[in-house]
Amino acid sequence: MQHSYYHSPHLNKSGRTYFQLTPTETSLVHTIAQSNTKSAFEAQCIRYLTHGEEYQIQLPPLPQEVLNGYWQMFINFKGSNEVDLSGLKVYPNPANDKLFIEYEGTGKEPVFAKIYNVSGNEMAYKRIEQGTLWELDTENWINGIYFVRLLKSDDKIVLYKVIIAH
Repeated sequence: MQHSYYHSPHLNKSGRTYFQLTPTETSLVHTIAQSNTKSAFEAQCIRYLTHGEEYQIQLPPLPQEVLNGYWQMFINFKGSNEVDLSGLKVYPNPANDKLFIEYEGTGKEPVFAKIYNVSGNEMAYKRIEQGTLWELDTENWINGIYFVRLLKSDDKIVLYKVIIAH
């Protein structure tokens, strides 16, 4: 999909936002998302952002030593702003210009938070003490999906998916 369409006067004249698609556009995006083309992933992301439709991503096979190990990882993608895992909260989701990470846990040890974009680039990092709130300015971040990785002192990893939508 060409990004120039969404920045064109056509969008401004229609009074729509970036996340409001016409039925024709929705059908076109659905067709592209189902295709086996380079644009399919982008179309799937658009469907997620506009309609909340989730899609599966093929992950590479894990090495046998990982499969035989005793690994603990907690991943919460759906409704992550509604679930409180050991006093950790990430909100709002979707976020606009601000994202908050709050640690109200009972432990005295801090958590370490890293935020990544979908390409795996680190966007922010901070050590968060118990009873504190980290306010991130996301005003200059592009719209899309980001991952918040929180490492607790007990070596548990909590992963949140956050959407930035201006």
